[in-house]
Amino acid sequence: MMNPRGLLGLLAGSLLVSPSVQLEHWSQIPYKFETTTLPAQKYMPEVGNGHIATMVNGANVFMNGLYNGVGPASSRARIPSLVAFQVRTTAVLVNETFTLDVRRGTFKEVRTYSQPHLVIEREIYAHREIDRVLVAHVTISRKAPSGQVDTDTPVEVWIDGLPDTSLLLSTDVTFQPTTIGYLLNYDTYSIATGQTNLPEVPGPVSTVAVAWKSTIQNVTVNRGDVITMSSIISIGVDSKDAIMGLFTAVEMPYDALLQLHSDKWESYFNTGFIYVDPQQNFQLAQTIYGSFYYLLSSIPNKQDPKNRFIGLSPGGLARGPSNTDYSGHVFWDQDTWMYPAILNFHPEQARLLIESRTGTLAAAKANAQKDGYQGAKFAWESAFTGIETSPWPPSGLYEIHITGDVALAVRQFLYVTDDKLRVIRELKLDEMAIEIATFWQSRAECDDAAGVCGIFDVMGPDEYHSRINNSVYTNYAAKLSLDVCQGHSKRSVEYRWNLCLRWNK
Repeated sequence: MMNPRGLLGLLAGSLLVSPSVQLEHWSQIPYKFETTTLPAQKYMPEVGNGHIATMVNGANVFMNGLYNGVGPASSRARIPSLVAFQVRTTAVLVNETFTLDVRRGTFKEVRTYSQPHLVIEREIYAHREIDRVLVAHVTISRKAPSGQVDTDTPVEVWIDGLPDTSLLLSTDVTFQPTTIGYLLNYDTYSIATGQTNLPEVPGPVSTVAVAWKSTIQNVTVNRGDVITMSSIISIGVDSKDAIMGLFTAVEMPYDALLQLHSDKWESYFNTGFIYVDPQQNFQLAQTIYGSFYYLLSSIPNKQDPKNRFIGLSPGGLARGPSNTDYSGHVFWDQDTWMYPAILNFHPEQARLLIESRTGTLAAAKANAQKDGYQGAKFAWESAFTGIETSPWPPSGLYEIHITGDVALAVRQFLYVTDDKLRVIRELKLDEMAIEIATFWQSRAECDDAAGVCGIFDVMGPDEYHSRINNSVYTNYAAKLSLDVCQGHSKRSVEYRWNLCLRWNK
């Protein structure tokens, strides 16, 4: 973790446009990433809303906070995707285009065929407002262009790649057989409930439910036909949660459902964004759009009492199954690299990132105690619970600057907050500041006569050098942590003096 990576790094593989292919972006609209050729699956774009996310055409969907595995083996639990299907026909393919529209939060593919003339569109998105919902919508149009005569011969269109939905299969989640329920109009829907196989720490496993209504099927297309079909999938922490999301979505006309989603995405770009004139620098304008999209697609609209936001992983919410993409773990990337951009443009979402740390304060205290120290030691890699989940022991033991990174994020949050006392009280930031300061006091070795302290046996951001003494980055992060303690804690002046003063020399 020695370089600034995070979600922005993914852009190099899936979004940034090299000069050799920039001409493919025929619209020259910076928020539309367009191509005629898809990259390898590992570089495919994602659709997400902070609660659920998936890579386009990927086999899995992931839900915030759903992990499987013990300790360092904890990774995002795979939920089978019901939107990763492909549309196939015997007509002759003429051209195909693929567009990720980041202002609308949609991925769309359009294929045009001849013999006979046929246009097939597939659009996928994770609904930004109804955040339990993932949508795939297909439109098949057989209308010959003006001046051309179509034949009367029917054409077949098949759907490939859908899993057997009678029993959803996952390496990480054991699902019960799918059952049938009834919508308010007496139409049917399907639902499957499951639970992860292994908890991160001793205790109960996590639950998940998938409810869906689908009209996706093989069809025969006749001359003049326009056929639409869709899959609406709702994923929640339990059956009631998933069903509520599904009912909300299916009761809306499709156009209204899509508009509600698009309007919510538009609101993010309309309220907080860096505008660059694409005529002056198209690639920079596009990079900024893509960067905001990838960050925001992994952060929810608001805190969810049923499923608290656990943090922002370098690989995003759409990635992180076992031993890949950092397993969906949260690192210092969140607090140091990704958080500042969100803080300055979307402070409500920035608060969610702070809450992902305050929510694991008890685990951070347990981490410190386990290592023989006092106070709160935040995990170098955290997943659901906040315990240390790094599979590489040296980083978990020595890369303790993560605790200072968390304190720095708190410090920045208070800088931009008008009513600081209210926020400190609501988030219990004074308690966090004291526990972090206590950890540094416990972890440091001090020479009282000289009035100086040192922090030994650590690993700074340079992971090629570990177990060093007085890392400049680690020490300064500790000092800034103590500034938070000194400036905003409610504890006595005498206590803060003893704890913090020597670090300000």
